[in-house]
Order: sequence, then C-alpha cells, then structure tokens
Amino acid sequence: MTGKITPHAHQQEWIDLFASAGTNGGILGLGTGVGKTLVSAEIAKARGAKRVLIMGPQSTFDSWASTVYWVTGRKLKRCANNAFSFMFTPDPSDRDATVTVKLPAKVCSANMEAAQAGAEGWFFVTRELFQRQDWKVEPMMKGGKPVLDKKGRPRTKHTRLGTWDQKGDHPYDVVILDENQKFAGESNYGQQSFRGLSGFKIASSADWFGSSTDNMYTVARDVFGPDVINYSRAEWVEEYMETKYDHFAYTKKKVVGEQWPGLFASELPLYVTAPPSVEPPEAERRYITLSKAEKELYEQLEANYVAMVDDEILAIEVPLTMRMRLRELSLGLFTTVRTGKFDDDGIEKISIDFEPGAKSSKLEEIKDILRDHEGEKFVIYTHSAKWARKAAIDLGKDWAAWTGAAGGDERRRIKDRFIRGDLRGFVATPETMGTGTDGLQAVCNNIIVASPSDKVIDNTQGISRIARQGQEKMVNVWDIIARGTW
Repeated sequence: MTGKITPHAHQQEWIDLFASAGTNGGILGLGTGVGKTLVSAEIAKARGAKRVLIMGPQSTFDSWASTVYWVTGRKLKRCANNAFSFMFTPDPSDRDATVTVKLPAKVCSANMEAAQAGAEGWFFVTRELFQRQDWKVEPMMKGGKPVLDKKGRPRTKHTRLGTWDQKGDHPYDVVILDENQKFAGESNYGQQSFRGLSGFKIASSADWFGSSTDNMYTVARDVFGPDVINYSRAEWVEEYMETKYDHFAYTKKKVVGEQWPGLFASELPLYVTAPPSVEPPEAERRYITLSKAEKELYEQLEANYVAMVDDEILAIEVPLTMRMRLRELSLGLFTTVRTGKFDDDGIEKISIDFEPGAKSSKLEEIKDILRDHEGEKFVIYTHSAKWARKAAIDLGKDWAAWTGAAGGDERRRIKDRFIRGDLRGFVATPETMGTGTDGLQAVCNNIIVASPSDKVIDNTQGISRIARQGQEKMVNVWDIIARGTW
C-alpha cells in the first residue's frame, strides 16, 4: 500500500462501538461528510470479517474500492454481468492522483458467482442487482392462461430465492447497506431481501428511515431482528409515534411524526449519529461514466480541437477555451449558437447552449440521489449558468435556476419559495450565492456539486451557505465526477 489513513477520534469511537457489539447489526446514521465509507470498512476489518457484502449505488464503487484498499490492502470485488472501468486512488494522502482500472465482464461475473457460493472476500453489488438476483418473477397462470389485472395486464408472482447467501448456508460476516433508505419501506422487494440476509448488518445513512417516519420500525426490525424489536408495528406506533385520523389508512391512523423526537433511536441497541454541520464537510465523490454520445463528442473535440455539433463546426483556437468547452461537455450534450459577432477574418463566432431534455449523465446521477432522498430539499451547484437553467427545467416545476441572470427580486422569490413554499431546490452558480442567503440552512442540508467554480473560495462559501450556524442536521455534499474528463 502506498498510503495510510487513520480514523479521527469520533470515527474511532464509532468503530470501537460497532466492533465490540454483540447485536445482530447496527444503524450508522452518518452523512457524507463524516467518513461513513471509512468507518464502515474499519468496522468490518475490526470484526475480523473474512466475507463482506457491500451494497450501494453504482457511482460509489470507485470510493469504496479505494477505501477498502486503504483499510485492508484488499481488492474490492465487483459483482455484475458487465465490464466496468473505474477511477482508483492508491494513496489517501493524494486524492487527485488516480488510475483507471478496467474490470472485464468475466471477472465481474466470476465475482458474483463467488459471493453467492460462499467464497471469502470483500464483494460489492449495486442495490438494484442485489434485489433482481434474489427474486424469481413468473406470470400467474390459471387454466393454462395468464391471469390479468383490472387493467388487462398480466399479473406476476415473486418468489424470493435467497441467492446471495443460499438462505443462510453461506452467511456473510458483515453486510453493509449504503444509502439504505432505498430498502427502508416495508415490503418492497429489496427490503425483504435485506431482511432475510445473514450476517452482521450495517444500515448506513443519515436519513436511514428515508422520507417516512414509519420506516424507523422496518429498518430497526431488519437490522436487529424480531428478538430485539419484539413488538408489532401497531404497538410501536402507539408507544412512539404521533398520529392523526386518516380514512384511507389501513388502521385509520396516519403517522405524522414522533411523540418525542429522537427517543426511539436513542433506545436502539446500536445506533450512532454525528452532530449538525456548521463547517463545510468533505464531499462524497460519485463517479459516473458519460454516455456514448457525450463521450464521442468529448473525445473528438479534445483530440482535434474541432467537432461537428448539430451540423455546425465548433472550432477551438486557444487552450483556455478548450478547457471551458470540455468542462461544459462533462455536464451534458450541448448545441451550438451563432452569436452574431465576427472575428478579424469575418468568421462568425460560435457559442454553445444546453437545451432542455438533452442528454446529461450527470443530471441522471443527480436524479438518482434525489430519489434516494424523497421529500428533502437540495441546492445544486454548477460553474455553468447555461446548464443551471437547463437542469432546473428538466428537474421540474418545483425547481428554479439561481444565476447571475436572476435579478434581486427573482432571487428573493426563489428563496421565499424554498424556505416557506413548495420549491424543492434550485440550481445555482457558486459565485452568486453571496449575501441574502441566510435562512437556507433552516430547511436544507443537502448539496450536490455538478461542477465546481474555478474559484475555490466560491465553492467553499457556497457550501457554507448551508453548513453554518443554525443548521440542525449533518450536511450532505455529493461531488459528481465524470470519469476521464475535466
């Protein structure tokens, strides 16, 4: 190993607590800025785990692979049916020095077979593939004919296979479910698979019960087991939750919150969380791969300083402009725009713009993060005001663009809708997030950086608009990085 990483004092306390626990698992209620990946890996190492299964978003594999290597010296084995390239960081003291590692499809497939057959090792699988591999889906038949629902569609039946641990015959020492809120809802198929899985389970997310307080019971029962959570959901609701009458609810009671906020979590046998963020936290890196069309245009422009875009020749003459265009291309496909301005040779200058609906792999990753955090508010940062407008339109009517083009009155309206109204988020350029932004921290603790500003101070100050005095939660910061680009 070329580098070493050492947990800080708070992290070591959490690691020691989980390492010595005699429970069936624990809830790691940590956000992106406090090292939950490092803590999770250190816990598995401290417990002497020889067989580990990590489930998480595809875009987190790069960070998981590097962290597992720093902690254990092991290679993280990706379970999949397809080939994959990722950015590996050999030295934790130099996070910008990366190498590209290519995993052939046969290697990823062999890893999946090994994980399911009981082999030792540290394995990684996406939450979607974990669920899909664990269920057999068949059409429902009656009298030799498919059974149809009220809309005339074929009905299906699902049978859980217990694929990943062969129904307990090949148990894992530690199972880590990163961003576990995807499996927090009662009776979704991923949740049922996680509940049935063997091993010391770690559910990891600051928002571990997702968008519904009801999910506290589900996650706790899945992690600690029925011998610990040995009461019914109805009894739990009566004891801990505040309800109101709802004619459409099964029990006629709708959970609207906790009677005593934090009480249930405090009584769990193994649960940790971090204090609110009042300083800019470290971002969690999410790595994505550009689509074929995005990558082809990017490589053409990078290699030739010229490319065909929408039947228009886009020519680059100076390196600074090239860097700017490549950074814009990493955000998504753009179109060319005639400026009406001419150079000394009488040739009209060409600029670019982002059209709503155009392909953007970064925006697709952002949508995935938003789905994992339903009901929560977000601020998205980008260096490109043009892409900010496109992204806000694509995200929908409960989003806005906060750029230099927005005047003072418009920004005040955006802020008011964000704090007091139905605006879920806005896409902003960091340099415009100056004065007049106090109060955002009262309703938001989530930041996504689609592309940073060239000015480091603007990026830091942008995050500080959310991570500041008055913030009552951990602040999550995701940095979306397109592999092989600026």
